[in-house]
Amino acid sequence: AGPQMPGALSHGGLSPSRILRILVVSVDGFFGFLTRLVAAWIALFLLYAGLLKAYGAFDLILRLAVRSAKYVDSGIAQTAVIASAVIGSVNGSQTANAGM
Repeated sequence: AGPQMPGALSHGGLSPSRILRILVVSVDGFFGFLTRLVAAWIALFLLYAGLLKAYGAFDLILRLAVRSAKYVDSGIAQTAVIASAVIGSVNGSQTANAGM
């Protein structure tokens, strides 16, 4: 496919069997590292968030954040900050914290 590409995109090329092997059979697949990352780590943190929600831990954390933010001038904004800090300290992942 490379020799048929126009201009700067042209290259020596890969055989169709090599391209198919990279895309289908190889561990890297089409998206490579991103697919492995989502499958291995982000999915686990989202599962963890589901367990926290199912057992009522989110409600507990939110109630604690609301109680502690009552005594601060900007209470509503601080509720979100405190709840996010507690969740972030439990799971240790910023991406999962934003997903929760």
